[in-house]
Amino acid sequence: KQASTSTEGRAVAVTVIPMLNPVAKTIRVVVVGAGSIGREFALHHFGPHTSTCVSAIVDTDLTAASLLARDVGALQAGAEVTSTSRYRSTVASKSADAERTRIHIPHDTLLTDAILADCDMVYIG
Repeated sequence: KQASTSTEGRAVAVTVIPMLNPVAKTIRVVVVGAGSIGREFALHHFGPHTSTCVSAIVDTDLTAASLLARDVGALQAGAEVTSTSRYRSTVASKSADAERTRIHIPHDTLLTDAILADCDMVYIG
């Protein structure tokens, strides 16, 4: 959008870039790569503090994708990150009920159309 304003009697053209209102929308992120960098971003950088939410994990190693998806689901359900080494972080549940309340995070070896349909952004770690 273009707007004009006046500064000290001079007209100045200003380009206004619409910003996403972080309160109005949470950006759903698919994390591609369940290794150390993907783990760090999924558990530390994406979340309510950045108005983002991990919506799926994709990795060619299905076991790695499954483990990270499990940790992300536990974190989203209220568990805590237990390690100080950010790229090796693990998640511990606060209570015995946490396993039942863990949020299911889809995971796969391929970035499928179904996964893409449920995301706003793809992060490649």
